Amino acid sequence: MPENLRNVVASPQYDQHHYGARPHQQLRRPRDPESTPGVTANCRCKAVIDPDGIARITHACR
Repeated sequence: MPENLRNVVASPQYDQHHYGARPHQQLRRPRDPESTPGVTANCRCKAVIDPDGIARITHACR
């Protein structure tokens, strides 16, 4: 997953009120430590690293 790609996730009302979170948070990876606990507590996402992912769909032309 590229470092500049973000996943937008809705923030729970509790996190907005108690942690000052915005209505939507941008996560860099599953269970991002920079996000609030309400977003990461029930996260079941996995990040799969595929170093050849972009290379497979990019072709060089001459």
